[in-house]
Amino acid sequence: MAAGAAYALVALGFGLIFRVCGFFNLAHGAVYTVGAYTAYELVRVFGCSPWIGIPGAILTAASLGALIEIGIYKPMRRCGASSLSLLICSLGIMVAIQNGISLSFGNDTKRLRSIDVYGSMTICGAHV
Repeated sequence: MAAGAAYALVALGFGLIFRVCGFFNLAHGAVYTVGAYTAYELVRVFGCSPWIGIPGAILTAASLGALIEIGIYKPMRRCGASSLSLLICSLGIMVAIQNGISLSFGNDTKRLRSIDVYGSMTICGAHV
């Protein structure tokens, strides 16, 4: 269920970016991945509380997205770049971010297990 919610959030982000910017930003998923690795590092490696790690991941991903927008996409739009040019640029950003993650963290799967803060309960047959 949590995976489905995460996929829905990523899909909503893709749709929102496409509607606002006019091009399909392929780097959006890679920025999401940077946030996930930030949460992993803060919680598992540095031992921070999930209440610190998750907002830290959100801030990191939002900052990276803003940096990409301000540093790359905005200057390209000012120069009159087409949607295709922006799409190809987003592909390059995605590849760069993915390779940076591979170099930093390796290619093996990392897990940030669900955190049982208050215990779980069942509401209408769904585990919450």
